[in-house]
Amino acid sequence: LAEAYDVPWDGRRHATAAASKLWLTQTPTPLFPWSSQARGFFTGRARPDDLSDPELVRCYSGDGNFERLRRAGAPGAELGVVATAGALAYGMHPPFPALP
Repeated sequence: LAEAYDVPWDGRRHATAAASKLWLTQTPTPLFPWSSQARGFFTGRARPDDLSDPELVRCYSGDGNFERLRRAGAPGAELGVVATAGALAYGMHPPFPALP
């Protein structure tokens, strides 16, 4: 659910770009996300004022992801489901094969 702004490990790529998603949709290639939960971004530990995890901040902290976090938490509060469950469900149902 979170968009990766950078990758935590050298030599890795992220599949959040529209071109990557289009390619995955057009080929039978499955995606095995290496950070399907965005380093715990949706657990409640990611906040704009918390810089304690430099990798989380570098790779995922941004206005777009904080908005996704806010939106993911809304149905959870209503239904009693944590935001990480919504993020995982989103990652399990793309228009291409994915195994988060």
